[in-house]
Amino acid sequence: MRSVHCLSICLALLPAGMVMADPLPGLSASCTEQAVDNLLGLPPIPDASSPEHLVEKIQLGKTLFFDKRLSADGSISCASCHNPERGFIDGLPRAQGIHRQLGTRNTPTLVNAAFAETQFWDGRRDSIESQATDPLFNPIEHAVNDEVQLLHTIRQDIQYVAAFEKVYAASPETLMATQVAQAIAAYERTLVAGNSAFDRYRYGHDKTAHPSQSPSGSDAPGKNRFGGVSLTS
Repeated sequence: MRSVHCLSICLALLPAGMVMADPLPGLSASCTEQAVDNLLGLPPIPDASSPEHLVEKIQLGKTLFFDKRLSADGSISCASCHNPERGFIDGLPRAQGIHRQLGTRNTPTLVNAAFAETQFWDGRRDSIESQATDPLFNPIEHAVNDEVQLLHTIRQDIQYVAAFEKVYAASPETLMATQVAQAIAAYERTLVAGNSAFDRYRYGHDKTAHPSQSPSGSDAPGKNRFGGVSLTS
């Protein structure tokens, strides 16, 4: 299996409903880049975020990601479909939104989504920033009426008000939906995995990573796939 990004693991330990006033101990704005540099098989991570207040922005985005208040009836969060315990999917044939309505497709994983050139199965968005709020306004998913309703909900929470002021220097009056999207995207950019056995074999030239070198010799479940047609270049 691929190793999950260290920053994602650290943030997963935070209570989902809390915005911390101070950065996580031991983390800096360069943590993301340093960790990804150590994950074989991955290109440089695209990053649209300013390094200023990056850790706080990620923490804010994580809180938004898990907040069910960002749905019309308080029943759906981003994590409802992108469940961390399932690899940021829900395992359903078709995504289930508000009032148990079914979407048209299954939920794509957010792991390594930061590297994708397009977002959603139909490719209608070109960045995770531009896709982040689409589900909020989708009547089948979160069903938030519009940006006015979204921002009204956020303004009612004093922790959100303080966090957006610190990260974006935004007052309740100047807060914008694009800033909400940027914060969510900053968290999603930490959902990175790499350094699998295949990565180490293919990109790290580590012959011991091949399934045939496992202690049992040749019983690794993925051995046939490892060198299969679909995984060769």
